[in-house]
Amino acid sequence: MTQTGNGNGAQYNIQGNNNSYTSTVTGHGNLTSLTIGDVNNALNLRNTITETITGDNNLILQQLVGNDITSTVAITGNLNQITKELKSSNGTSDITVTGNSNVLNIQQVDVAGANGHYLKEVIAGNFNSITTQQQGTNDTTVDIRTTGSNNTAVGNQALYTNTTTSSNTAVGFQAAYTNSSGDSLTAIGSQALYSNTTGTGNSAIGRNALNKNTTGQVNTAVGNSVLLNNTTGSNNCAFGQVALLNNTTGVQNTAIGF
Repeated sequence: MTQTGNGNGAQYNIQGNNNSYTSTVTGHGNLTSLTIGDVNNALNLRNTITETITGDNNLILQQLVGNDITSTVAITGNLNQITKELKSSNGTSDITVTGNSNVLNIQQVDVAGANGHYLKEVIAGNFNSITTQQQGTNDTTVDIRTTGSNNTAVGNQALYTNTTTSSNTAVGFQAAYTNSSGDSLTAIGSQALYSNTTGTGNSAIGRNALNKNTTGQVNTAVGNSVLLNNTTGSNNCAFGQVALLNNTTGVQNTAIGF
């Protein structure tokens, strides 16, 4: 543990065998709190945690329970916050944040007998907020990468392949999953705007809303499966369950009702 600067706070609670914890903090106003192991779990073996913080006003809180857990956190910038709870027999988290004002809340669940979890988040830019949660007994992989700014992703694999885009909001399982360069998107609901790649200015609220949209722009879909099959159609507005369900390339359509 190495700290340089003023106003840094650190708290540790490590239990079990063969644990390795390394933390390097440079700057001021940083708080690091780490807890490895549980009093109810006799075996907490071969855990490796590495934290590197450069900047100021960073907050990292980790609670890790189980065996064979590897967690690497690196932050460059300021005003970043990471809160993580990992409970697994085999789990790996690799988080890298470059920029400022980023907020990440990560939770991976399963103790004793779970096959393990994998989570990697690479973030570059400003004002990004990512919240994800994993549960289950089988292997789960979440890889979130974003270099844009003003993006908000809440849910497992939301904005999963986002790279350079900005001002996107995705809430729900695999919301805006394949988005690569589309900007100003709003996807709320499981797999809303799932296939969007370069389409911009789209709003999808509801499960599978605008699910197959790829390059269509400035579409508004409110309701489950609304504009489900739209791919390249633009400037469409549909309200109500399965409204404009079969529209694919049509433009400037308005549909209200079931």
